[in-house]
Amino acid sequence: MAHVRRGFLAGAFDTRALAAFVGAADDPVAPETLDVLEFGWKYQTNDLSFDLASFYYKWEDKQTFDLNNEGNPAFLNIPKANVYGFDGDLKWRISDNWQLNLSTGSLQSEIVDAGNLRFTEKGKTLSHTPRWSHAFLLSYFLENKLGESSVNLSHRYKSQVYDNNANTEYNVIEAQALWNISMKHQFKQSNRLSYSIEAGVENISGEKHCHSLTDNASLSYAVQCRPNVGNAQWYLGLRVDM
Repeated sequence: MAHVRRGFLAGAFDTRALAAFVGAADDPVAPETLDVLEFGWKYQTNDLSFDLASFYYKWEDKQTFDLNNEGNPAFLNIPKANVYGFDGDLKWRISDNWQLNLSTGSLQSEIVDAGNLRFTEKGKTLSHTPRWSHAFLLSYFLENKLGESSVNLSHRYKSQVYDNNANTEYNVIEAQALWNISMKHQFKQSNRLSYSIEAGVENISGEKHCHSLTDNASLSYAVQCRPNVGNAQWYLGLRVDM
């Protein structure tokens, strides 16, 4: 299958607190247009479904939140930018008890024309566009007299990205690779009530990555840590549906 589409986003004013504080909230951005070209393939049976798609995005006046020419946070337009890549999804019911979900993707972005923007340059990558990302979920199900129990093991990965379009060193968000595990039991419905209990541990492999923003250690923003996932965290939950 193939698709060709054009998208449009109207111009707007920036209402974010930072932009309002520095006086940039009243600077409007121009309308944005996006041309999309996609090619895809899909395969499906009772136990297996798989789809793969490649795409090309071409932006004109892409709206983004970044630093304006005065160095203040603001809503602004990037004259021309491109993104291309692929993504795929797999769902496989291995047996009556096991199921695997897998997704992966890759993005390559480029600012083709930065116009007169001071902190955004031609040839840089767009913010938050990971070169590689993937996620998988392996689940085990077991029915018994009380209901259904399940155990889930998941993994998420996203390669290094920048959180601004200038691609500066202190705006690097390091690659993330996180493991999670959870257990859930869904009790059989009784008297129009449904109960479930769930427990798990998230961010088992989570780490903080810190960067120095300035040599002045007295400033409150001298160091920032990304991603701020910290150490592993556990949870326990009970749900009742009526």
